[in-house]
Amino acid sequence: MARNQTVKLRERVSLALGLNRFSKTYFLFLKSHTLFLIFMAIPNVFINTFFMNQTDDTNVVLLYNMLNYIFTGLGMFPAVYLMRKASAAVCAIVGVSLYNVMYVCLLLLNNNAADYAYLLGIFNGIASGFYWLSYATRLAESTTDENREGALSLQSIFSSIVNLVFPMISGAIISSFPGNTGYFAIFGLALFLALITIVELCRLPKISITNKKTHICSCLKTVFHNKVWFLSMFTNTCYSVREGAFAFMFNIIIFQYVRSEALVGLNTFLCAAASIASSILLMKIVNQNNRLSSMLLSSIFMFIVSIIFIFYMNVYTCLVFAVINAAVLLYLSFPVSGVVMSPYGVLPDAAEFCPEFMAIKENFVGTGRSIGIILIM
Repeated sequence: MARNQTVKLRERVSLALGLNRFSKTYFLFLKSHTLFLIFMAIPNVFINTFFMNQTDDTNVVLLYNMLNYIFTGLGMFPAVYLMRKASAAVCAIVGVSLYNVMYVCLLLLNNNAADYAYLLGIFNGIASGFYWLSYATRLAESTTDENREGALSLQSIFSSIVNLVFPMISGAIISSFPGNTGYFAIFGLALFLALITIVELCRLPKISITNKKTHICSCLKTVFHNKVWFLSMFTNTCYSVREGAFAFMFNIIIFQYVRSEALVGLNTFLCAAASIASSILLMKIVNQNNRLSSMLLSSIFMFIVSIIFIFYMNVYTCLVFAVINAAVLLYLSFPVSGVVMSPYGVLPDAAEFCPEFMAIKENFVGTGRSIGIILIM
């Protein structure tokens, strides 16, 4: 009796949140990706402040992130080869393992880490290329054009919960220890969590790839000769100009005003809370039929808020603007993702060559993000 009531309650909650739209494969993918986000959230927010503490030079942080963006795209090309020869799971495990190597390097380099910031940015980008190609391929495989915004919103909720908790904990740990001791503690914790992430990645069902040959050159030709493909890719570049600048700049600006990792953690906490509320609402109201309206309205709103921010910039307006950005940006970014991924379900050979097109797309994204950083510099 009690078990039947529990099942009925679970079904009602699932129906109310729209979870019945997603497959079992998607939820397994969501579980492993959430573990990856926890592993990344602990140190990732504070790598920028780690370099800032050592150099006090914003350009070092900007160039580190720009190289990270560029080599994420370039790193996806060898990742395509590995995915076709092995599997998406192997590709993701290689990415997580490379992240581990980077964190070990940070621990060993200690106070000299900033001297190798650009090399670390390249290495981080290559690691990202391997993991995020696997992610993008699994997302395309486990969702459809009808439920993609909902799937991304659900991921955003879990991502925001992770950002709600772990950066605050990391910031408190860093602030509690003298020197770089706190940084070493969170980098070490990240290594431990990475092992758990790898175990979960091994449990994911395999994506069947019968064609073992890569088709990067032919897919590049398709992108530049097919108008739908090119506009889909170029949309990523245009959107990413803003994303590249805003992905980490709020934390850097706040850190420059008040040298406190705890305040950076608080900013991430507040942004995550706003993002959770926004994601829940987005799951209910945004779909493939009103994507363009969502993109237009969110863009206009953010433009107006940005104008106000130009004339009143201090640590408090940065916090407010970061929270507004976290809440509203989802109504632009998720519909953009839905639009640019829609060709994968309808165009010829799109499903078969999904890894190649995903890798090419990431290079368009990296170009846009790098332009955004160059504009700041």
